Amino acid sequence: MKFDREKSFGYPTLRTFLEGDDITLMDYPNKNFDPDLKLEIDANNPQFLKLSYEVGLRVKVLTKMVDKKQARFHFKVECPSTFFCESASFFNHEGEFKLPADKLKEKIEITPFIIAEENLSLSSDEFHEDFGDIKFDVSKGAVLAIGRPTEYYISREQFRSVRSIFDFNKNDDVKPGDFRIRTDEQYVVVEVHSSIYEKVRIAEADRSARLFILNSLYVPVVMQLLYELKQDPDLAENKRWAATLVAKASLKSINIEDDNAFASNAQSLLEMPFAKLAQNGFRNVR
Repeated sequence: MKFDREKSFGYPTLRTFLEGDDITLMDYPNKNFDPDLKLEIDANNPQFLKLSYEVGLRVKVLTKMVDKKQARFHFKVECPSTFFCESASFFNHEGEFKLPADKLKEKIEITPFIIAEENLSLSSDEFHEDFGDIKFDVSKGAVLAIGRPTEYYISREQFRSVRSIFDFNKNDDVKPGDFRIRTDEQYVVVEVHSSIYEKVRIAEADRSARLFILNSLYVPVVMQLLYELKQDPDLAENKRWAATLVAKASLKSINIEDDNAFASNAQSLLEMPFAKLAQNGFRNVR
């Protein structure tokens, strides 16, 4: 169901107060239905978005119905770009639930409702006076409250691995054992000598050997990228690699503006490879 400020349900319905409305003329005068919603990446599992809600319901008859489990809070989540549509219902006035990140892209629209859990007789002294003392029979599944949709916009960069921003190339002008980076493309180009290229690829495919690559190659490169971002923050507006670093830093609450923390920030962005290597006793454990 789409939000329509003009729609009549045939009985009093709690709604969101919008600009231009006269709140004294609403079905529940001076009452508002506008749950506080917060959407963020789940820090413990970045494959999911966490939607937290707090309803703040101030209508006695509806609060009583929810508390008695005669009605429930209902949230409809839609993503026009992926045609994802899912609903979640709760009796708790505040809480959270998860959404699959891989099924969401760009704009997400969340509409809150209160839905009747059973057939009910609806009456209240909080109705507009035009309703008088009328009692309304409402059926199970009827909409008792509807809020305006809340829109969120998410960036796919928030879900990318930092390692995904690199593109390895062979370049025999680079001395064996050295590497060269270019940051003028959407991805960071890392050039190594052809004799090193295959060894890097093989090492990356091995879980324990990968730690050596992360520490010896990725960490210094990410430090350089953080330095470049510090010098030119606008890079995040037009370079995918920069947008990914900024999004990941925001997720991890990393201050990339700190000139004295390039090394530790690079470690954090790469999930602490030095600490993992130390746990292995600095051995290539298979």
